[in-house]
Amino acid sequence: MYRFAVLPYCNAAPLVYYISDFCPSTNLVEKYPREMSDELKSDRVDAALIPIVDFLSDEKLRMVPGLGICADGPVESVLLRSQKPLDEVKSIRLFPESRTSNALIQVLLFQYFGANHDIHFTTDDPEADAKIMIGDKALRQGRTDYTYDLSDMWNRQTNLPFVFAVWAYKADFFDRTDISSMLYKTKEKGCNNISILSRHHAERLNLDSAYIQHYLTDCLYYDIGPREVESIKLFQELTAQINGDDSKVPALSMRHPGKENDENL
Repeated sequence: MYRFAVLPYCNAAPLVYYISDFCPSTNLVEKYPREMSDELKSDRVDAALIPIVDFLSDEKLRMVPGLGICADGPVESVLLRSQKPLDEVKSIRLFPESRTSNALIQVLLFQYFGANHDIHFTTDDPEADAKIMIGDKALRQGRTDYTYDLSDMWNRQTNLPFVFAVWAYKADFFDRTDISSMLYKTKEKGCNNISILSRHHAERLNLDSAYIQHYLTDCLYYDIGPREVESIKLFQELTAQINGDDSKVPALSMRHPGKENDENL
């Protein structure tokens, strides 16, 4: 029996909804993004749909080649929801469940404004000028006059997609070929049944099914190729550039995806 840690958001549905069809004895555990790395490190699961920051920060993890949660433009579910224009923002409340989104906004602001733009990052200040929102909560929230889509900002700056999460397992996992094959089949069936997934999650979130279908097909995709690998490496490099200023950015231990992953895309 395989054990998987999966994200609770509808953006992961095409990658996880049909896992039991191809592995009936599987055990699925829903975890928030910040919890995924611990599930793998502790051997409580065999594979996890892990945020890209956590994948890059652990040299013992390997990516299932070609599978992830990606956006090439606006994603609509990873947002900076602000009360004022970006250049007037002085404080941002980060999202405790997502290190990747928190790192991404800091990279983007550094690229926009440089190291001298003074923004205070907090996790608990309700009076912050802006706040990060992700996942289903972001889909349900109304937008302010100054709501910024982080994936769109990344795309405009880099002309690359952004990879939010990848399927990963520990380097010493014994059955990587079998588990990879099963996850590919799951993704294929999920992408071929978007209308079913859209109705299911629209009912759960009390949203229109046409909007969820738009989200899962027009905003997201699930294949990692050369452009996505390039984006992962660039994100790593840009994060490393700002790691030296500890007053602005929490230190992140980053690494490249690895030659073996590049060659199997």
